[in-house]
Amino acid sequence: MRSIRSIVLPVAATLLFGVSLCHDARAATVRPRISVDGTRVHLSDLFSDVPPTNDADLGDAPPLGGSFDIGAAQLQAIAAQYGIDWSNDGHLAHAVVTRASRLVTREDMATVMAGVLHDRGTPDSARVMVAPFPDTLVPIGFTGPPTVRSLDVSGLGGSRFQATLEFPGDTTPIVLRLTGTIDIPARAVELRHAVQSGDAITPDNVVMADCLSRDLPKDAVLAPGDMDGMIARRPIAAGQPLTRTSMERPHVIHKGAPVILIYTADNLRITASGVALEDAGTGDPIHVANPGSHVMMLGTVIDRGQVEIQPGSIPTPMNDRGAFTVANHHAQL
Repeated sequence: MRSIRSIVLPVAATLLFGVSLCHDARAATVRPRISVDGTRVHLSDLFSDVPPTNDADLGDAPPLGGSFDIGAAQLQAIAAQYGIDWSNDGHLAHAVVTRASRLVTREDMATVMAGVLHDRGTPDSARVMVAPFPDTLVPIGFTGPPTVRSLDVSGLGGSRFQATLEFPGDTTPIVLRLTGTIDIPARAVELRHAVQSGDAITPDNVVMADCLSRDLPKDAVLAPGDMDGMIARRPIAAGQPLTRTSMERPHVIHKGAPVILIYTADNLRITASGVALEDAGTGDPIHVANPGSHVMMLGTVIDRGQVEIQPGSIPTPMNDRGAFTVANHHAQL
């Protein structure tokens, strides 16, 4: 007959030395909701406590973002095939296997495109906005930037872009086509108060205003010094960016006034009398006529009443009525 001591000692040994006297016979459990990262489903995805040496590849995982059900009967068949101790005591109807994925967001792509555009010369101050695009899922484990397959930047000041990106897919790349805008901060000269044609544009009537490069005309004035001594060629409203074509220098030569024509080539300097065919300021191009030779030429105003004939200017004969036609001269040039 066994004594109490003979029963207690093994128990005491277990408590003192952590020695288990019995085999761990815990049954496996099924995970009712299973999320897989890769393209395959494994035995250890379905059942808990599967040793790595006993794990097995069961088949294809769902597509990105997809799922499928595994019924209780199929789970029992899998357990029996692979020697898993599982009985459906909890009356589980099925297990759901879902492929883990990540939804690509506009914010993510704006950050990606900002980096790509910066590498291609867009300033750090630019704000990149991506237009809405179809929902796109990528593997949840992919955290790197996508591959840029194409990029086209267009618009005034490079204000729009189109890009084709690729993410890794199961068998073929996941292609995402993006469009968006690039807002590049700029500063330009604007009028404080409206001016009329012929009014002087003075320093106290201009201000440097913040704007976007895509909103600026191509010939916008970007520095106050560029409008020194200029007058308005036409009425300009307050708050409008100044442009070079909206300004001109004060006229020092008026249409019909006599002028001195100066032609210089190498060491040769020739002067002749002429007539201005239009108003112009210092530094402006001007069409002039030489009544003696009955031709019209293009020159540059160098001072009041003085015009330097531009090298290569082609003399244009007067028309049949003995007059000069500036439009015809432009066409011949």
